Amino acid sequence: MCPVPTPQSTPRAWVADNHANVLRTAQCWLVSSALERLTTALGGPSPDTYDLEALTTWSANTLDTRRGTERRDSVPTTWTRDQIKALLSAAGPLGLLETAEPHRAAYAATILVGGATTGNRLRSALARDLANRGVDLGMLVAVTAERALSEHEHATDPDSITDRTEWSNLLHYLDDAFGPLRVNTANAGGTGSTSWQDQQLDTAAGRNLRLLVAPSSSTHRRANTSDGLTFLLERIPPTQRRNILIITSAIYAPYQFFMGAPIVLSDGAEHVELVGTPTGTDGDANLLAQRIAQEVHAAVNAATTLPHASPGT
Repeated sequence: MCPVPTPQSTPRAWVADNHANVLRTAQCWLVSSALERLTTALGGPSPDTYDLEALTTWSANTLDTRRGTERRDSVPTTWTRDQIKALLSAAGPLGLLETAEPHRAAYAATILVGGATTGNRLRSALARDLANRGVDLGMLVAVTAERALSEHEHATDPDSITDRTEWSNLLHYLDDAFGPLRVNTANAGGTGSTSWQDQQLDTAAGRNLRLLVAPSSSTHRRANTSDGLTFLLERIPPTQRRNILIITSAIYAPYQFFMGAPIVLSDGAEHVELVGTPTGTDGDANLLAQRIAQEVHAAVNAATTLPHASPGT
């Protein structure tokens, strides 16, 4: 049975101790009243009748505007006023605007997921803020990719202008938050999309920080979050990651929890939580609606691909 929905003002908690917890969270998310209202408003299938195929087909046709491109390269979509209202109303209850605070006071490892420049800056600042508030982050592991930054990222985040890659930008902001950083060991290998790095660094306060630049599992794209987490399992022994805190952006929280929690729970982790930086709701409402639609689609895909994820089971 799914828990009674919390008030819209209460941030969702993304916590699991085993695969069954992740599956149940996904099932409840798929049949939530918030997703039902959104699918109804946008002409999707009713939760009383849809199966996974119907839901994922509708989501791909209606919500997916990336069409295989990077998020920032998506062609702008024009939404009606009613569609924008429906998407913005669903974002909070579905967990895309903010997340609950960490449940524990201490973690064996904290995984900071790399991304676009603004995300790197905000997530590094969140990690520093949590540490300042007394949360023991354990080993801080930054998981990122060998991806060239775009001109748009430089324009929207001028402090990144001297950075050329996602990983160097993340290291830049981690140095701002915890530095000056000092490299202890650095290993690298591979070529092209299979290139990787593993740097072990010390912070100004003596914290153990690890930078993992993950190889891609496909020659046709950069390493994604799944690749990064899989690489982490290869490089960090289970004894050092029994309980894990993942830091990301709230708008990606449902997708990354449904996709990422099973990966880290598959090899030694006994507890995983995900927290994210809040999603700004000012600015262009049409653009925000498109971002929300895209991440609801990503979460639908991740939730429905979990084993036995059929709604209502």
